[in-house]
Amino acid sequence: MSFNVAYFYLIYFIIHVLGLLTTENMQEGLTEVTVKLSFLLLPIIIFSEKISKDYLYQLFVLFKYWMFLFALFLIYHKLFVIGGPLSTLPVISLYRLTGIHHAYFSLFFMFNLFFLFYQINSKKIGFGIGLLQALFFFFFIAVLGARIMFGVALLITLIFLSKKLIQLKGFLRVVLV
Repeated sequence: MSFNVAYFYLIYFIIHVLGLLTTENMQEGLTEVTVKLSFLLLPIIIFSEKISKDYLYQLFVLFKYWMFLFALFLIYHKLFVIGGPLSTLPVISLYRLTGIHHAYFSLFFMFNLFFLFYQINSKKIGFGIGLLQALFFFFFIAVLGARIMFGVALLITLIFLSKKLIQLKGFLRVVLV
């Protein structure tokens, strides 16, 4: 079954390579294929190797904190190196440094939000710390200007918090509300 997922990503990448062959703007097409390569390599490695659950969990924790640090770097870069309002971060800092569109980049933070909710549910991270991290991810998705991803993240968070509200009793329920 894991090879089916890897084949899906391979076909996704091949479609982009075929698009590169038919494009008139070779430079932009090459940039798109290069960006899509990152979406190909990680899933193939994850689904084709025998990786323990603990190792994969540690990898996701490392990815979450790496994205947190990278978001802080992007904010610093925009405010203190480039200057100007934070609202231009997606166009000025993010795209220039990574070549990734802000909507695609926000998907990394969506993944981290899902992982964060898993950590809270499995009690591998405290509820308060988890909510603070979720607030930062929300803030950064909003800074990226990815309105659809922000709406999806808000919906997922409301569902998660509603489920937690039902599970909590007494004073903790009042605090959450």
